[in-house]
Amino acid sequence: MMMTITVSQMGAGMTSQSLLSNPDHWRTRAEEARILASEEKDTKTKDALLRIADDHERLAHWVEDWALRRLSKN
Repeated sequence: MMMTITVSQMGAGMTSQSLLSNPDHWRTRAEEARILASEEKDTKTKDALLRIADDHERLAHWVEDWALRRLSKN
């Protein structure tokens, strides 16, 4: 089964600022990449999707850390 996601569906209803500051957004994107990887037969593509998922998880952690640093300065 192949999933097609259009640009307009990705992050629907979210502004770029909310994307930057919402770790759940990045975790959702990571999970989507993992789902696609689990359905992928080509190992290079699967590996690339899993790296993307890892990168999105790192972004989620970075956003959380950034928010905590920002709160501690106030």
